[in-house]
Amino acid sequence: MIVEVIVRTCPECASENIVRNGHDYKGSQKYHCYDCGSYGTLDKKEKTLKGQNSKR
Repeated sequence: MIVEVIVRTCPECASENIVRNGHDYKGSQKYHCYDCGSYGTLDKKEKTLKGQNSKR
């Protein structure tokens, strides 16, 4: 069995010392870095309106 481990790092300081911290208005997971103190999302995700395609 192969297990894939995803290591998330802070985009500001590249530290692995981050914790989940709620969600933003688009539904993306927010994170808080204990080392540099920055907050934000790691994944850039666009939310579309109902009935619209994200690819045009």
